[in-house]
Amino acid sequence: MSLQEKLINDMKEAMKAKDALKLACIRQMRAKLQEASNAQPAGFEPDDAFVQNVITAYGKVIQKGIDELASVGTQGAELKAKYEAELLLIKAYLPELLSPEKTREIVIQAVATAGATAAKDLGKVMGEVMKTHKGLVDAGLVRQIAQELLG
Repeated sequence: MSLQEKLINDMKEAMKAKDALKLACIRQMRAKLQEASNAQPAGFEPDDAFVQNVITAYGKVIQKGIDELASVGTQGAELKAKYEAELLLIKAYLPELLSPEKTREIVIQAVATAGATAAKDLGKVMGEVMKTHKGLVDAGLVRQIAQELLG
């Protein structure tokens, strides 16, 4: 079953269960997916990788909202809780990120492969890692480890 089919099936289940939050979240993900698909050339058929990228981007938007609401304090607590629940639902459609230890191994290997020796080579290392492990590693962690290794 493709990721798109899973979204549709889960949306139907949420309707039957009258789970308003899950239904709204899935509808929003499907809307984002439709927007991204419409931006592609005619005849484009989204695959699971495309769907994951769209869902990941949406998750980042929600995470940013959570981070911003954290600074508001108790005024935004209700909305923050809603966003956190949505983020949990979103993460159910994404592969689990690799551990920090495994990510470090991948970055070390990428530094060697790219022949990186200084901080100016950060882009090469990031490109190497993201080319082969996009969606499986936290880009922020990759950047942090690469900066640490390259000085």
